[in-house]
Amino acid sequence: MTSVHKITVFAVSCSLAFGLACGKKKDEQKTFSVSTFVGDVKILSHGKESPAELGAALLPGDVIVTGKSSIADILYMNDGIIRVSPDTNLKIDEIGKKESGQVNLADGAVFVTMSKLAKDKNFSVKTRTAVAAVRGTAFRVASVNGVTDVAVVTGKMLVAPVVNGAAVEAAAVVVEDKKAVKLDEKTAEAATSGSAPLAVRELPKEETEAIVKEAQAVAP
Repeated sequence: MTSVHKITVFAVSCSLAFGLACGKKKDEQKTFSVSTFVGDVKILSHGKESPAELGAALLPGDVIVTGKSSIADILYMNDGIIRVSPDTNLKIDEIGKKESGQVNLADGAVFVTMSKLAKDKNFSVKTRTAVAAVRGTAFRVASVNGVTDVAVVTGKMLVAPVVNGAAVEAAAVVVEDKKAVKLDEKTAEAATSGSAPLAVRELPKEETEAIVKEAQAVAP
């Protein structure tokens, strides 16, 4: 199966999830909620740990923790799906007043499929060294020991370095279809100072297919 076909399969599963959400009344819709999960998935909320529950709303400060060989799909309004990979720690960072959302990836990886967002909406993934903002794309963000790797499968996104906890928009780069960018603390600082702009690299076909295969490894 080609990468395009695999992306289509994933998009169809997302469409089914969107359809279920669209059937709810407006006041019942949630910004972030648990769509599906497989294996050991825990939610940390207000210092308490509990098993994930289908349809449960996720609020700012809540943390999704997946165990080995476990995944969770988080629905972002009716606009996208965040697939949380095994051994990942993902925090709901904020829910803005203007239908915006941000998640904080402490460690692990997420694969995101996002439909084209309206101008008054935005979504981003933040790590220790980067913020990846999107309006409509499919991409993966991996964060391991402060090293962030952002790979775009389809569409494009804006990636800004993070220094001392704050995103530096002036040093941001656009990462388009089949391209990627990797940065750690030194890379982020160099980009911020202007001494070495973030380097965007081509994403080999094999790597693109591997990313999509990874996202499809467990199909709930």
